Amino acid sequence: MANPYIKYYKAEFNGIFHTRDRASLPFHQFNEIEWEQIKITNVESLETYDAWELQTSNSWYRKKLKPYKNLFFSRQWVSRWPKLISQKDFPWIQAVKLQFPVWRKRTHLIIPLNEQFQLQEELQEVVMKRIEFLEHGKEWFGGFREAKGSIYFQIHLQPEKPKVLAATPAEPTEVVANPITEPKESETKVTNIWSINEDLNDSTSIAPVQQPLTMSPKGNRKWRWFMLIWLLLCLWKFPALFVPSLIIFGAIAFYRYFRKACLGLLASLFIFGLAAFFLFQWLPKSQDDKRTTEKKDGTIKISPPKKTDGNDLLTEKHVEWWDFFRNFYQVSYNTSSLSFFDSQQFHAKAFQGITTNSSVEFYTELYQKLESNDASKLDSLVELFKNRIEEKQLSPIKSAEMVTTFIQEIPYFLVHDLDCKTAVATSNSDFMTQYHSENKPCLPNIPAGVQSPYEFVHNLKGDCDTRSLLAFTILKKLGISASVWVSETYGHSIVGVGLPVGAGAYKEINGVKHYATELTAKGFRLGMISPENQNMSNWDITLFYNR
Repeated sequence: MANPYIKYYKAEFNGIFHTRDRASLPFHQFNEIEWEQIKITNVESLETYDAWELQTSNSWYRKKLKPYKNLFFSRQWVSRWPKLISQKDFPWIQAVKLQFPVWRKRTHLIIPLNEQFQLQEELQEVVMKRIEFLEHGKEWFGGFREAKGSIYFQIHLQPEKPKVLAATPAEPTEVVANPITEPKESETKVTNIWSINEDLNDSTSIAPVQQPLTMSPKGNRKWRWFMLIWLLLCLWKFPALFVPSLIIFGAIAFYRYFRKACLGLLASLFIFGLAAFFLFQWLPKSQDDKRTTEKKDGTIKISPPKKTDGNDLLTEKHVEWWDFFRNFYQVSYNTSSLSFFDSQQFHAKAFQGITTNSSVEFYTELYQKLESNDASKLDSLVELFKNRIEEKQLSPIKSAEMVTTFIQEIPYFLVHDLDCKTAVATSNSDFMTQYHSENKPCLPNIPAGVQSPYEFVHNLKGDCDTRSLLAFTILKKLGISASVWVSETYGHSIVGVGLPVGAGAYKEINGVKHYATELTAKGFRLGMISPENQNMSNWDITLFYNR
């Protein structure tokens, strides 16, 4: 006996398809085409049909054809190309031009029942016959074609659940026979699905006809306004987030424009991968991350002094190092013994000529004199840095870290104004005591315990304030805002870099944020200092330069 819950139909269709292999266009193999949209009309009810017998060389078969039911909320296409789809044949597309469609696993099915309702049901044993191409020889952008023909399909209805009658004390419970196995003609309530009745709205397989979708310029541009506002906010308040946000938004825009699943997915993954690499490898770490950054160790070579015709001795230094951006640098420069002795003599006189009682004022005046005297002597070294900046097209931040990593590469020497033993005995410093107990090197009898910039590049021996003064001098000559900080509380000195690092410890000097940077050890990026030195109120500014 025929199953009353399976209905057979024949109809006409009009649809849009693409092929899996575009090279076969316009000569299509019907087993290779996929339907993007199908509109079914002129539906006729049949007693039955054999899907196997209907299949011929000019046919298309699927056991199941599942509709894309969330049509109203589906994304639309970019409106750029001439209108290609008839609004009359496909009413859900209004003023939308076909460009880059989404290749869906399910087809857009439109089966009108009347002017108010349409069928949204899974079709079974679908056979398309007598497929005829419209506008033969013409292909739409992306290899899409329009065709029409006849279609045979089945609709499998859901049977009603068995009804259980309420039992009474005098009668046992009566169960209605299962309508699937024992249907009765009087109880079977299966009708042609195209017979509209009062219970139409209650059917799960029937939905109101969806209104034509329109391209809303305002709605489609909401995400663009959001991105623009967010990028402006990043420039104003969160500079470190600007570049990664720009990359991520670029990936989103790229995916929205190129809507082919494979191309959009691969492109988005590639761009997001670049964004992740940029975030973890190139941007400065946040202020909450106090860990130093590991990098490759460099080398320092000092050649024996060579005599010149002018009774001078030239000493060549060769320094190789890496920055935090995995850039490799090397510089070779010569220093003169006569220039070194000249700086030493000026240093001693400058030290003797300062009469202030405040330590901050004392070092401010001393640093100013030493930097002013030695700045011109560093021209050849600064020129090497400028050449590296031009060769590698370095940004100001990368240029600053090239300088700070260069100084961090130089081994640490504790500088004393007395001999080393006397300095330890009179200092009452746990750090100094621990340092000398480990037999680490020191440089004795240096006025005020600090070397001038040229003295430092000559013998490559210096501690915190010596390093900070050299970094300040080089950065200033490179046109980068910088400052020298000292702290009586910490007994320490660091350099400040006036660049938009975006995170880390900083002090604002005349409207410019100077980010504190530790120079006595490797691994400290701009804005990073030791956790125990984080209280900004304990730091005083001696020298500063704002570009």
